[in-house]
Amino acid sequence: MSRVMKNARGKSVQVAPVTRDLLRKAADRIASRVSGIDGVTGAIIAGSVAHATPDDFSDLDMDFFAADPKRATRDIESALDQMGAERDDDASSIHFPLDYPARLLDGLCVEFNVKTIGHIEKEIDEVLHGKCVDDGLIYSLRVGHICFDHSGRIRALQDYCCDLQYPRVYLTWITAIGLDCEMKLLRQAVAREDWHQATTWLANLCLSSVRILFAKNARFFPGHKRLLSQKVPELEWKPSGFVEFWQQTLSGRIHDWPSVVETAQRYATELKEPANKEFQAALDSAPER
Repeated sequence: MSRVMKNARGKSVQVAPVTRDLLRKAADRIASRVSGIDGVTGAIIAGSVAHATPDDFSDLDMDFFAADPKRATRDIESALDQMGAERDDDASSIHFPLDYPARLLDGLCVEFNVKTIGHIEKEIDEVLHGKCVDDGLIYSLRVGHICFDHSGRIRALQDYCCDLQYPRVYLTWITAIGLDCEMKLLRQAVAREDWHQATTWLANLCLSSVRILFAKNARFFPGHKRLLSQKVPELEWKPSGFVEFWQQTLSGRIHDWPSVVETAQRYATELKEPANKEFQAALDSAPER
């Protein structure tokens, strides 16, 4: 049953429920059309469809690969228009204004990004050497569904990511740079009663905490969606009450900021502490999933 929702710009839109099978079929249709575009070498389904966690109102996320992303983006948009898709400037459902091109195709919101294989390879290398934050790229490549791969490089990259073990240098690096800055800025915002900034830094602190938590569990970061509701509860180790605290804190109005700040500080301190020997031994012997 469809329902009316407010999108990111406050516009009422009617959104119909979807299934994973429906999204996959839409992706196959798009891939079949785009695969003939000169310069586009591959496509992969990403997001909740690839992760097997879509809900009734999920959109379709696709990554395309090309040597010239700007040209390929224009060509893909044109192909979608020819398929009857409409440009979605408002972000069709509950999404924020989009960073990437989006179209409405048969009632589905389709978001896509165009990348070069070289850029992806560089980003993976920087994560593995503790030079940039893992934003879910490696996990997405591991679970993504390849629609087509003219060069064979996407399959090779996916196989490479599936064989990766979690890099300890990344844990050391992200633990060293994470949480301290967010905690300082959160305390400053609370002290001057700037609740907007305090809320922003609290959300940033939660995300940094979750990134470190995945690193301590030797699990690649799975992206931003459904972290507290699905992904974090599956981890082998997490501080007692961590999920419940962040779910409650971020889902409602905060009345006792000092208490929230002190609890967040306690979790930040615990996350920075070395893992106990038994837990560390278990991680070292467990295969990456």
